[in-house]
Amino acid sequence: MTATEALLLVLAGLAAGGVNAVAGGGSLVSFPALLAIGLPPLAANVTNSVALWPGYVGSSWGYRELLRPQRSRLGVLAPAAVLGAVLGCLLLLVTSEEAFARVVPWLVIVGALLLAVQGRVTERAVACQGRGVTSAHRCCTSAWSLRRPTAPTSVVVSASCCSSCWVCSWPRTCSG
Repeated sequence: MTATEALLLVLAGLAAGGVNAVAGGGSLVSFPALLAIGLPPLAANVTNSVALWPGYVGSSWGYRELLRPQRSRLGVLAPAAVLGAVLGCLLLLVTSEEAFARVVPWLVIVGALLLAVQGRVTERAVACQGRGVTSAHRCCTSAWSLRRPTAPTSVVVSASCCSSCWVCSWPRTCSG
């Protein structure tokens, strides 16, 4: 590793930690940097995960007072997070380096798009709750009626608002 590559990784690591502490998505900075210095995608993914977890712990500790009222959600979200992590690890173990390398650009693009629309997703969810909409299907239908989809991100917004919807037909409302 050259001094320039080491400097790139240090700067990317610092930037990723800062981004994660504020908004999340730091892997969109650090992972491409690991690829840029020539690490294979699978090794870069593992390295990225190991490198950034102390930042997650630090951020959680720093935001602990804000997180305290959310403690009740832990019991609901933790099993899904653990299951997703275990399944993701198992999937990585059985996926070839070549297959992972083909999928990585799409994973990064989807991650970036989801990060870009997270504000809209939150606004939709809050708007649905504010209107007293209790059914995810009705919420999704009302989200579609609020804004006709003009871009693929609209699908993500509505599908996120409508978590129990199984099929979203472009450009119509969800049908569950």
